[in-house]
Parts: sequence; structure tokens; C-alpha cells
Amino acid sequence: MLKKVLPIFTILLVAACFLSYKLGSAPTAFAKGNGSPQQVSDPAPPPLPAPPAEWVVHAVANPGSIAVATRPAGGAGVQHVVDCVSATVYATSGVGDEVALQLLDGSGAQLMLWTLTAASSSNGPSQVSICGLNVVGVANETMTLEFLTNVGFQAVNLIGHDAT
Repeated sequence: MLKKVLPIFTILLVAACFLSYKLGSAPTAFAKGNGSPQQVSDPAPPPLPAPPAEWVVHAVANPGSIAVATRPAGGAGVQHVVDCVSATVYATSGVGDEVALQLLDGSGAQLMLWTLTAASSSNGPSQVSICGLNVVGVANETMTLEFLTNVGFQAVNLIGHDAT
């Protein structure tokens, strides 16, 4: 029975494929050449705006001092936007001392706080770099990045741009 049905099924399948192709029910793709510049309907995208001017404030403190980096107020309506912070610290006395690093706006409000563990000077410094923050300060106010305690050598970088 299978020997009789299989050839008939195959012939019917090939005939159906041929007829569907001839009758236009098969999907068809048509290629179209590039038109002249007058025929192009999609205009070129506008150029990207220039990025804002970045600023960097750097502060280094010797042992016994606290590193404080402050961006002064930018004028009426200018807001500082912090993009990145980086800090380096190592302990001169004890290993494993915890040091707090804070970001403040001009009104004294704490915007962000990090805790770092200071390694000993013989083990090398503890470092952190954090970018992509986009922290917006108060208009016409300073922006400050500082350690809260003096545990050995400290350095801080405050990187950002101004917005109006």
C-alpha cells in the first residue's frame, strides 16, 4: 500500500509547488536600484551636537590632611554635573582602615557616599574610579568631593561639566 501512495503523494506535492509558483502565491522580492539624489526621500540625519566642555578638579593631601576637591560656583543658573569621581588612599599607620568619601553640593547636602578600605603603603594604594554618574548639583553652588577622615595619603578627582 505504501509503494502505491508514496509516488502519488510525491507527484501531487511537486504539482502543488509548481502551480503555486506559476499562480504567484509564492513570495517574491523585487530589487530596486538607488535613485538620483532628488529621488531619495530620507534626508541625512542631523549632525550630533558638540559635547559639553568637561572640567577636572584634582586635590592631593599629605598624611595628616584631608583631600578636598571643590568646583566653585559657575554663576547664575549654572549647575555642575558630576560625571566621574576617582580617589586614591593608603594608610600610613594601620592596614584596613575604612575611609569615607563623600560628594557634596554647595548647600552641604550629601549627594553620594562611598566607603573605601585603605591598604598599607607597602601593599600599594586603594583606588576607585566611578564614571557615568550624571549627578546634578544645585544652581549657582559649588560641588565638593572629599574624604571624611585623614588616614594616610589621599588624592581625589572630580570630573564633570556645567549645564544651564
